[in-house]
This record gives sequence, C-alpha cells and structure tokens, in this order.
Amino acid sequence: HEMKKVIFIIIVALGLPAIAVDYNDFPPELQLILDERIAGLEPNEMGVCVAGRVSMSDGYDIIGGSDVVANLYRHGGMPLRMYKGGWFIMDRIHLLHPVDNKKKGIMLRAFGYEPIDTTIMLVQGEMTYGEFVMQQTAVEDLASVAGVVTDEKNEPFEGAEVSIHFPFSSYGFGSCPGAVMITGADGKYWFEGLSVAEHLVTALSPGHANDSVRVTPPAGEMVTENLKLFPKRSIVIDYVYQGDGSYDFSGGDIKAGSIEWVVGDGGVDFSDG
Repeated sequence: HEMKKVIFIIIVALGLPAIAVDYNDFPPELQLILDERIAGLEPNEMGVCVAGRVSMSDGYDIIGGSDVVANLYRHGGMPLRMYKGGWFIMDRIHLLHPVDNKKKGIMLRAFGYEPIDTTIMLVQGEMTYGEFVMQQTAVEDLASVAGVVTDEKNEPFEGAEVSIHFPFSSYGFGSCPGAVMITGADGKYWFEGLSVAEHLVTALSPGHANDSVRVTPPAGEMVTENLKLFPKRSIVIDYVYQGDGSYDFSGGDIKAGSIEWVVGDGGVDFSDG
C-alpha cells in the first residue's frame, strides 16, 4: 500500500497518467453511458472507446467542459465529453484500421494549469480507462496575451468581441474553457493567467469577417498580437447566355441570372480585398 502511494505521488508530480480508474469508480448515471459504449464495442473488434477522470492538483471542482478540455488525437481530434467531477467519456465508438498504431496522443487543457500531452494505449474491442491530474501553474509562470483590434482603415475597432480558447477539437467553443471581452474605444484586448500552451485568439463583429491568431506565450511573459476586421465582401457575377448554344443574342432562348460567391464559401474569404 505504501509503495503504491509513493508511485502515485511521483506520477502526480510529473503530470503523467495516474493509476487508472475503472467502470466501478464511475457514478451510476455515467455507468449507463458506459454500458452503451461497451455494448457497442463487443461486436466491433476494431472499435475503441476511452473513458476516465481528470482532477486538479489544488482540488478545484470540475463542473464540465467549461473547465477542462480533453481531446484524443488520431488522424484528427476526437473530443472526450467532460462531466461533473472530471469524468470523461468518448462521445462515440471509433474504428481503427488494422495497421493503425494503438498508442494515441491525449491532450488536456485548462486555464491556469499545466497542459498535459501524453499517450494512451487503446485496447481494441474494450473500454480503455485513464486517470490524469493537472498541475496548477505557478503564479510567476502565468503568461498573458494582449493587442489592438483595428478596422480596414487601421482605426481602433470599438465593440469587437475577442475570445480566447484552446484550438483543438471540442464540442463547440461555447462549451469549452475560454474568456470573452468586448473592446472599448481604444480597440484593446487582453487575457491573463495563461499557461505555456497554444491558444486561439479570435476577434469578430457582425458584418465583418473574423480574424484569429494562434499564440503560445512564453512562461511569465506577455505576447502582443494585433487583429484586424474587414467588412464582409462577396463576389457577384451577373450573366447572360444563349440556351441553344449559338452566339446570337438578338432572340431565341436567351437566359440571364446571377451567382453570388458568398464570403468564406469554399474556404475563400474576399474580405481583405
């Protein structure tokens, strides 16, 4: 028992996966969800699913995904839904390719805590459990990001909504850790209490194309990132053509129409000119 305790303390100090929880540790209401996932795994030999628990070194009570983001990485992000108490369960079963590597990356993020980037060995056809402890970032190591939002004339943009989130896969930014502020007449924004991890800062305003930047602030320092909002623009093409294929536009089956290539359509944004 004492040796197990010592090992656990060492693991917690390093921020590594702790001794795994199992099915019986989950609250009864979450066991019902586990039952569904496990039942779905049994006929899928190549299926995988992950569940477990994350806790904070200072005992902070996790309410849900607004406190901690957990993401499994395998050819793209697979978000793990977070529940009260730090319990997480993959939203659905994923199938692995026969030659796919079973060891996958797992990332956990929370503001004010050291990020966790480690690996977990998936067990095909079974539920894989894991437990993690996030260490609170030392006050002297907390960083910040600040900047100015401007318009197309390089004037300060008042009333822009600026948010900061973690950029990897999630169940929508509205349910993820983050902060939002509205710029004043000077167009300035700032976010404090950041750990050394990649963050996504986004500025938006109705009628304007969003602007965003990814930033990883150094420990204990402030990073300046300015953003710019252009009015939304689209390309509109008015056309006329002869329905019978001829070049005679004096009569016949003449047709006309208009095509609007909306801003952002197909990943193209014309707002910056």
